[in-house]
Amino acid sequence: MIARHWQGVARAEHAASYLDHLLNNLKPEMAQLTGFVQLDVYRRDVESGLEMVVISTWDSLESIQAFAGPHIETAVIPDKVRPWLITFESVARHYQVATHAST
Repeated sequence: MIARHWQGVARAEHAASYLDHLLNNLKPEMAQLTGFVQLDVYRRDVESGLEMVVISTWDSLESIQAFAGPHIETAVIPDKVRPWLITFESVARHYQVATHAST
């Protein structure tokens, strides 16, 4: 399994809309792709807005390529939501999942 990590900071006034985008637009889009496992969003308030770490889990790099395109490191941020973000990483990082435990 591969975990894809990305983070950004949403403007306070757009934080709810950005979270809605992640859960109601991005996640269903990912769920349609073979190899998608899950999407987790971690959030914390920061002085400038809402910081979010987005981690999607996939069964392979090929599955991520179906989502992100041929340059899998490139962050996927639709033009529509870019103005909602103060800062964001332009690249995503990929990690092999060494262990996955749930209770």
